[in-house]
Amino acid sequence: MVSIIQWILNGFLKKQEELKLIVQNHDPQIICLKETNFNDNFATHLKNYEGFSKNRRASKRASNIRKIEHPNQRDKK
Repeated sequence: MVSIIQWILNGFLKKQEELKLIVQNHDPQIICLKETNFNDNFATHLKNYEGFSKNRRASKRASNIRKIEHPNQRDKK
């Protein structure tokens, strides 16, 4: 079974420590983050995960999507 966490953050940086605790406690294969409020040149780093982003340039906030996968999960596709 695949474990997935989905969270509407409304700002990654202010929730980063809480996210790390959730990941540590639940060890999900996939994490989907909405409203990260990233700029185009910003990337997240969570240990043992790889991330993929889609940022809307026209919007000033609450429009970013970030998908983070554990590398082992990608091998199962």
